[in-house]
Amino acid sequence: MTQRRYTVGRWAVGHMSEGVYTTRRNPETGMLRSPRGWAFEDDLLARLQADGCKWVQVQAKGSGETWQAPLAVVMGQGVGGNWGAGPQTCLPLDRWAYAGASEASPADVAAFLRGLVQEASGAGPGPCQGSLPGFGG
Repeated sequence: MTQRRYTVGRWAVGHMSEGVYTTRRNPETGMLRSPRGWAFEDDLLARLQADGCKWVQVQAKGSGETWQAPLAVVMGQGVGGNWGAGPQTCLPLDRWAYAGASEASPADVAAFLRGLVQEASGAGPGPCQGSLPGFGG
């Protein structure tokens, strides 16, 4: 399994393996407050897309919480802005599939992701509109 590492400036920000980009962040300091969500530098998103990325995954340092979304959803449904780190796109929390330490099963996450993909493809609202157990969207 080959991993490709990504940097923004001189900082390592994550890696991609098998089409899934993973970054580890502290939700208390790395999550935007308004809009409440995860933001990514626009140039990083463009590089991920060019490299064949399909999914974005944010793992919380220390807690085991994980947020997942298709890259197409991040880029297509995210909110653009500059929150002090240059042009970025933020995907609000209610657009992510969330798995807490014991709050959502893998089947719950899979169902939520299927709903996001269905909605992103233009097939109408997905079946899981922020309905994961413990999802505070």
